[in-house]
Amino acid sequence: MYSLSDYDFTLPDGLIATHPSATRDTCRLMVLSRMNGALSHERFSGIAAHFRSGDILIVNDAKVIRARLSAKKKSGGSVEVLLLKKIDVFTWNVLTKGAAVQSGTTVTLPGGVTAEIVSADNKVRTARFSEAITEKYLAENGTIPLPPYILKRRKDSGESVTAPGDNDDYQSVYARNTGSVAAPTAGLHFTETLLASLRENGVQIYPLTLHVGYDTFTPMTGADIRQHHMHAESFIIPGDTAAAVIDAKREHRRVIACGTTAVRVLESEYDASRNAFRRTSGETSIFIYPPYQFGCIDGMITNFHTPRSTLLAMVSAFAGYDHLRAAYHTAIAERYRFFSFGDAMFIS
Repeated sequence: MYSLSDYDFTLPDGLIATHPSATRDTCRLMVLSRMNGALSHERFSGIAAHFRSGDILIVNDAKVIRARLSAKKKSGGSVEVLLLKKIDVFTWNVLTKGAAVQSGTTVTLPGGVTAEIVSADNKVRTARFSEAITEKYLAENGTIPLPPYILKRRKDSGESVTAPGDNDDYQSVYARNTGSVAAPTAGLHFTETLLASLRENGVQIYPLTLHVGYDTFTPMTGADIRQHHMHAESFIIPGDTAAAVIDAKREHRRVIACGTTAVRVLESEYDASRNAFRRTSGETSIFIYPPYQFGCIDGMITNFHTPRSTLLAMVSAFAGYDHLRAAYHTAIAERYRFFSFGDAMFIS
């Protein structure tokens, strides 16, 4: 299970979801048992039936910034700048697309703001802006950074690449902490009504924050996945959340993580031997793949992931490699919708 080919599969283009379900919680839900691989096919609106009173649901409240900006070179060439990670108020790691840029290139963005590319040694560039790039500036001038596979599929299907609902559709209803360049998409299926229903049934819901970066979605390369390097992403575990998890583990109640990002934080920082958290803030670069032994989570809500992704490797470790491979085979045969705007899984 260390071979890259073990995490590859062929997905028909028509199964890439280009838009979410009309109502968030009406997407399909595949329920997978870790014990025996048993599957059931349901709707996300009914997920409460799979929770128990006393369960802890951990969600990632990261909010996506409008990180995609249009720019021009002095020569007139168009450049797309995608903000990745804030270094300081004037400096960001970025990706660029369009006209070629080199170290020393200056581009002009909306509002007369300029950005000098101060490092272009690899795919990720470093840009220094003439003004601080604030949330207000991005709200007025940026666009939501939908994943490239959605944009490509829309274009190939003859759809408009952008849609009026994108800015809302690509945020969870509980998104609060601004800073991500990609959404923790397992949470996109929840509505306020569904969350209220879970609480009424005794489920405790607590947030943490992991600002999702570019590397989370970078495909694994090389024949052996163990050679893949994960870049660090910043996280915060609020005190109430840490205490709730510790209480739940002591009392043998389940901890359910909504999304692979929540899993990363919990598994990175929870110490099962002490029933305590090592840290409640910092950066994590944990890479989870089979046969990883999970110490914190007892269940996972997740979407259907891209081939050769670290996300697929993580879910394989939790569900069991053979169980997950069979589940994906069934999902393709049953025409589930895949990736960020697609359908969901509940694994326990």
